[in-house]
Amino acid sequence: MQNRPVSDRDNATSGKILVVDDAADARRLFARFLKAAGFSVKTAASGEEALRAIAKEPPDLVMLDYEMPGLSGPQVCARIRASETVEIAGLPVILVTAHTDEEEEIRCLEAGANDFVTKPVSRAVLQARIQTQLRLRAYARDLEEW
Repeated sequence: MQNRPVSDRDNATSGKILVVDDAADARRLFARFLKAAGFSVKTAASGEEALRAIAKEPPDLVMLDYEMPGLSGPQVCARIRASETVEIAGLPVILVTAHTDEEEEIRCLEAGANDFVTKPVSRAVLQARIQTQLRLRAYARDLEEW
């Protein structure tokens, strides 16, 4: 078996997460949990603020609330996917929704979301989904370099 260098995929509990939610309590709760899990966290209170933050310094993953005034989570996700900057267009996006019906799930995925979680959010499920998306992104980067 060959020795391989340590990759980002080997440490999927680190990374910069942008949490986007119009509810201050939700932002604080997600940020506290994600920081305790070893992630670096920035927050945004709106879709517009999130897009500015992403353009300035792209995170490793974006976690978007589904329903926000102004730009909704799916609209922000669609704008991320439409970016001319490859690094931004390829960001892993997880949508967080209180809706549990199929129509919202489809809207999340059609907007380009990599995954979604429903409220109330299970910390274990959220952490596992974030780690999965970060690992997949690291694998894709490794393949690009290969």
